[in-house]
Amino acid sequence: MPDHGQKTMPLQPRAREASRATRGVAAVAAGQVASLALSFILALIIPRLLGSQDYGNWAVFRSVIDFIALLCTLGTHAVLSQYYVEAAARGDLLESGLIFKTVAVLRFAVGTAAALIGALLLLASRNPLMDGQAAGFLAISILARVGGVAPLMLLYAERRTGRIVVLNVAQSALVPALIAAGYAVGGFRLVPPACALGDTVFAAGCWVLAAPFIRWPRGWLARVRFREIASFGAVLAVAHTTSTAYVTMAPYFMSLAGMSTLLIGRVGLAVRLQNILLGLLWTAGGALWPSITVMRETEGVDRSVVWQSLFCRLGGVLILAAAGIFMAVAGWAVPLVWGPDFIPAIPVISLWFGMTLSFWVGIRYALFGQLMKNPAVVLKASAWMYAVFASLFLAFARRGSGVETVAILLAGTLAFMSYLVFSVRRLWTVSLHARRLLLPLAVTLGMVYFKHWLTTPGRSLIALAVWMGVFTLSVFASRSLRGYEVQEIIAALRHPDRLHIASQTVEGQR
Repeated sequence: MPDHGQKTMPLQPRAREASRATRGVAAVAAGQVASLALSFILALIIPRLLGSQDYGNWAVFRSVIDFIALLCTLGTHAVLSQYYVEAAARGDLLESGLIFKTVAVLRFAVGTAAALIGALLLLASRNPLMDGQAAGFLAISILARVGGVAPLMLLYAERRTGRIVVLNVAQSALVPALIAAGYAVGGFRLVPPACALGDTVFAAGCWVLAAPFIRWPRGWLARVRFREIASFGAVLAVAHTTSTAYVTMAPYFMSLAGMSTLLIGRVGLAVRLQNILLGLLWTAGGALWPSITVMRETEGVDRSVVWQSLFCRLGGVLILAAAGIFMAVAGWAVPLVWGPDFIPAIPVISLWFGMTLSFWVGIRYALFGQLMKNPAVVLKASAWMYAVFASLFLAFARRGSGVETVAILLAGTLAFMSYLVFSVRRLWTVSLHARRLLLPLAVTLGMVYFKHWLTTPGRSLIALAVWMGVFTLSVFASRSLRGYEVQEIIAALRHPDRLHIASQTVEGQR
């Protein structure tokens, strides 16, 4: 238990990073909440406006963009948040500038090739609406997405949270708002150009807001240094791309299998809702990661593990809370908001939360492998994930209402998570204590037994209030979150000029 009479002391140079990280994550998370609200409103409007058929077409189109963008951009944040931050921290502005310059140039080169590949993938989707014109606009979107990632990640490395917030809000609103306007004016034929316009405007905004922090020195990195950084970034890009694209590409895999666009639309809606939820966590994690890198260099691996464990458990609690809220209101809210066509999507989305949780925990362990500069462990975990998915998908995915596809994806993410948990514990004897989430998970699963009763807003609110109370108790009883951890976060936000030492004391005694 924390000592309520605990002492405080002025921040020392190393401890200052903890306060800066807490405030930075909180600021970015607060901005992401605004983005989340916008995304949620637009997620209510877009499926209703497009209908289940055209929403399935949109899911196929956007899934290709998301997949290719991930393929080309993952590894950028890792390189900048580790190598760039390390160089800047020791005052080597020349090397940090050369690192950014190298990353930006390579991303533009890769993005150009990726745009062509994405266009070919779209044309191969066996969808008559995905013609040459749509493929051309998709290529523009991919080039913009890839080209804008370097300045955006630079803002994370420099921890310019205000500018990050502006861009996150813009990103959540631009493309959905433009495709809604385009569809209202000219139907689905205007959706691809509206998407390309939104992605291009966002990329331009990234470069404008990052311009004051861009250093573009003459010359290039020494060959040995370039090989070291490029090798790390390339392996990590492949590792994280194969894992993150796994869920993003689900609608495309279903399209290749010749499945109905009605089924694709249900899974596509689950993907979009997951992107909103994980977008909040990814954004906060991106703001935190440079500080974790600094903390490992100054305080050692053990202290960085404490931070990663807390963030892993905090993200898991948020995912379970979102799942419980959805299951409490879905029975009446889904037909009211999206229309009766999406009622069969309720079990699909509910099960998708379970996949999101296992994927989240696996990724947090994967990032520890990144911190230890051993991304190969993530590649092996991804291989297990795809092996489980592919074998089950070929046998069972064409059947049912879409629930089967999500169950197969869940099996793959469980294999991914299990391999990483085992490997990280075996290689570095490290645990992020994600097993503490089992009790809150059981409480959330209990909502399934009441789904036939939750048919009106009144019943849902009563059930939700009771469930939230039980869920909160389970969170603290299981130590998924602990009182002193919550107090430390609040204290760092309220008193950024002071360092409360309760958490260090308790962690030392644990």
